[in-house]
Amino acid sequence: MNYQVVPFWFYSGKALLAVLAAIGLGLCGVNAAIFYCLLFGVVWPVAVSMRLHQLVEKGLAMNPRLASQWMVYVQGIPVRETRQVLTNPCFALENQMRTFFLRAFAGKAVLQMALLLLLIAQLAAVVNPWIASAGALFGAWLVYRSVDGTCALREVARQSWVSERLITAHDTVWYRAAFNGRKGTMAALDRLLAW
Repeated sequence: MNYQVVPFWFYSGKALLAVLAAIGLGLCGVNAAIFYCLLFGVVWPVAVSMRLHQLVEKGLAMNPRLASQWMVYVQGIPVRETRQVLTNPCFALENQMRTFFLRAFAGKAVLQMALLLLLIAQLAAVVNPWIASAGALFGAWLVYRSVDGTCALREVARQSWVSERLITAHDTVWYRAAFNGRKGTMAALDRLLAW
């Protein structure tokens, strides 16, 4: 049983720190960080999950269900809640899996590069050295995330990822993707949705 005693936005310390830093930079005229938080924190996961839902409805993909039980306190009253967690999807054909992740990682890389260009343009107009250094720090992090996304795109294009074959109870074959990393195997969807 998981417990939630604070609102969702404050549940992760890293997300809260990123949002507060983005708001601080936004108040100083550097809005690229706010756009990044909104785009990859809200819009991108929703767009990916909607596309996966469309593929599931067509029968081209399968999303294994994983439910988690939560105890949420609403104005001091405990409420039991079941949440469906988005897991790494399975695809009917390896080619469809590769196409989905190739398009998704390419879209993510394009969005990250566009935000990097926006950040460079906004930092060129900043005269305060403290704001410029904070923006440059965010820019360095954005470059790191862009390089990671581009490396994932290259691995998908070269098919140097892990393709797992699953057989269900009804003897249907599905394929699921993962990446080998320094910390072990990481699900392809987790890497796609990573900030």
